[in-house]
Amino acid sequence: MKFVIALLLLTLAAPCAAQDLGFQEAAAKYGAGLPMFAHVLEAISWVESRHNPDALRKNVRIKKDGSTAISYDLGHMQINDHFWKAKIQAVDPRLWDLMLKDPKICTKIGAWILAQNIQKYGFNWNAIAAYNTGRAIDLADCNGDEDRVERGRQYAIGVYNYLARNGYLKTSNQSLAWEPKSKATASDGSHARETHPALPMKQTLNIAEYRSNGKWRLIQ
Repeated sequence: MKFVIALLLLTLAAPCAAQDLGFQEAAAKYGAGLPMFAHVLEAISWVESRHNPDALRKNVRIKKDGSTAISYDLGHMQINDHFWKAKIQAVDPRLWDLMLKDPKICTKIGAWILAQNIQKYGFNWNAIAAYNTGRAIDLADCNGDEDRVERGRQYAIGVYNYLARNGYLKTSNQSLAWEPKSKATASDGSHARETHPALPMKQTLNIAEYRSNGKWRLIQ
């Protein structure tokens, strides 16, 4: 399927300071004690909207039949209405409207989404990339879509860079499970690849921490 995506970011109000958006509170509820969870939420918020609680991005997708599908990413965590609105309202019908009014609820919903990615992929760069693309940084998981793989890779690099700039990373000799593309070119003419230190994110979530009777816990 061929997509044409037009992005329009409207900044209707000054961005909030990161500490006002409830990252620690959301991490305490949905992070299951995982290290770095609150910092990763903060980094995602920055990459998505620069911590702007009123951010709005319009997505225009051209479908196979030539028709146009429009969706919106809302709030500082940029929650997509096409993919998430029905799911969030199924959890609690009040949540979507509350999210639009309260940036801390938006943070909790972002944390809930990230937690589901972590359940699927582990607490790693794949889960972080999937917050943006819905898939791991893996060609097979992206159904052969190289552009989607690269979008996830670049998104994870953006999160990494925010964490590094703000002193949230500890020095490590480990490299990531993926290697982001570099613009540098090796002496043999091939594209060189760079690696970054790994985050301390090897732990996976216990399903029991998030599910009750087979369903995700309420976001509140």
